[in-house]
Amino acid sequence: MVLIGRYGTLRRRCGPVAQPGGILLTATVLLVGALAGATAGRADLPPISAADFAATAPASDPHAATLVLFKRAEFRLRDLSRQEQSSSLTEEVRLKVLDRRGLERGELEIPHSRSLRLDSLTGRTRLADGRVVPLSKAAKYERRLSANHKTWVTAVAFPAVEVGAILEYEASFFFDSFLVLEPWYLSDTAPVVYSEVEFVVPNSLKARTWGRDAFQVGVQTEQSLTPTGMRVRAWAKNLPAVPDEALSLPFEDLATQYGILTTAYQSFEQVEVLFETWQSACKLIDDWYYDHARNRDKGVKQKAREVVGALREPRQQAEALYRFVRDQIHNEDDPGVTLADDTTLEKVLAEASADSAEKALLLQDLLAAARIESRLVWANERPTGLVVPDLPNPAWFERVLVAVELGGARVYLDPSQPGLPFGWLSAEVEGETAVLFDTKKPELLTLPVRAADANRRGVSLVLTIDGEGRASGDGELVLGGQQAVAALNDPEPLDKTWQKWLADRLPGFTVSALQVTPNAELPEVKLHWSLSQRAEEVLGDEVTLTPSRPLGPLSQPLALDVRQRTTPVLLPFAGSDEVSFDVTYPAGWRVDSGPVGAMTSSDVGSLRVEVHADETARTMHYHRRLDVIKREARSADEYTHLRALYAAAEKSDAQAVALAHH
Repeated sequence: MVLIGRYGTLRRRCGPVAQPGGILLTATVLLVGALAGATAGRADLPPISAADFAATAPASDPHAATLVLFKRAEFRLRDLSRQEQSSSLTEEVRLKVLDRRGLERGELEIPHSRSLRLDSLTGRTRLADGRVVPLSKAAKYERRLSANHKTWVTAVAFPAVEVGAILEYEASFFFDSFLVLEPWYLSDTAPVVYSEVEFVVPNSLKARTWGRDAFQVGVQTEQSLTPTGMRVRAWAKNLPAVPDEALSLPFEDLATQYGILTTAYQSFEQVEVLFETWQSACKLIDDWYYDHARNRDKGVKQKAREVVGALREPRQQAEALYRFVRDQIHNEDDPGVTLADDTTLEKVLAEASADSAEKALLLQDLLAAARIESRLVWANERPTGLVVPDLPNPAWFERVLVAVELGGARVYLDPSQPGLPFGWLSAEVEGETAVLFDTKKPELLTLPVRAADANRRGVSLVLTIDGEGRASGDGELVLGGQQAVAALNDPEPLDKTWQKWLADRLPGFTVSALQVTPNAELPEVKLHWSLSQRAEEVLGDEVTLTPSRPLGPLSQPLALDVRQRTTPVLLPFAGSDEVSFDVTYPAGWRVDSGPVGAMTSSDVGSLRVEVHADETARTMHYHRRLDVIKREARSADEYTHLRALYAAAEKSDAQAVALAHH
């Protein structure tokens, strides 16, 4: 059960906050959802039975590699009225390895941190012959994920893992907060026979429950009162594996899940409202985090004056300040809307290193110094799942943006993305639900989306066949929109990345004289290169070329037909691919065979292929354009149409042009 690969690392931040009334809390904006596979433990797994060893894959998923027999978690939230020191998380898991593919579940990775402390971890492998092989200390090792934010992962290798073995583990965690902001995943990437979660909430806390059941398996719940508080329990049986289908929705949207959200805290006669409304959520985060950072901003006004210089137009000033924060403040990949323990804008500016929330606060302060009003925006990244709008939970959001009104229009700025131009949003947040941050009147909104044809890849190849039968020429590729943003964010040097890409996409040719021209302010990346057919590929009297290269030939990414597909399609973004191919051949040669034109369109996109051959001029021109105009295909009809569009492109792209000397 490799936790990091499935759910991500500890994405939400842990940090101390001061509650009004003088009580110092540690607000672990806790990614308990990301720990849904991390174990926690009481040593009370149900007795192992013969039925457990006899268990097989369910009829609905006969090829399952593993089967989760039992999975249970318990949260006990800290009761400050009883002077409890910590909250706790415990879990037990029992799973069976069904075939050799399931052997990888013998490796477990558990992320934890300074605020989410791993207290104990035990486990064992049970074999059908009765042997029980315990997890030894030597089978565990720890490595650091982040020195700045003090996060680690404990990795475990179970002993004696074989097909038919049953793996069990228990773990326990402590965390100082009484907040639980993300749901518990009852589901797994394998089928689950039984799954349960229980929340123990003290009388000093008020909470609401919520959940998702995408496949309608039926989650049962019960609540009971105790002298010290409330118990909330949810369980489900025979949950299907969360599907692993190409270009699908994220795990968070598909998994059966259940959680609570703490809405208020009562201390003596005082009631502190927590996440009851979006207004109270914004006020809480502002009081606990943002005010502290803003109130210590020495040097920000001076830096704003230096950056703005002689610029007088508000847009020019905003662009200059945005570029400064984007380019001169190193980006730390630490998602979430809260701040680290001791964050101040003075410190961010001095260290020139910040994450999304810190960069947004710094940019807002710089804009204010230039007398440009702005507002923060909490933005959700689509790959982490959809926001539930009526659940006022800051843990939905991974990024903080800055919204500025310029020339009568709202402009959204995200300085946490190195290759993102002024006024652009990255593909992960485009079109997603966001909160326009305000401590008095916040607004839920949908972030804008650029037109699909702005996300363009356009290639032009011009080749000549010489008298020896060798093809050579020049090529140009232009990336625009999100295609360019992705390229500009590549940590590798662009020339190195694209040299390799062209070599892979143009087999049989030597690519030389590559020139890469990036422009982060459009955004755009231009490539120009020369290419020559390698000597060993030259046949002398014939040449076969694939004119859809280097963008093609496309392979069908949606292998399942509509009757087999169980999840909607989610693409990184909608976009357009265009190839223009021209070849000139010498006297005595002709085109023996070539691609044919094609045209198809539907509600999800279109394909257009045009071919023109001129025997007199000894030229052939090929033009292919593929437009996918929808990012998501949710209905059966949309899926069918998208799959048909890709099938048409795959069929057309596979066609070659054959030229021969006669």
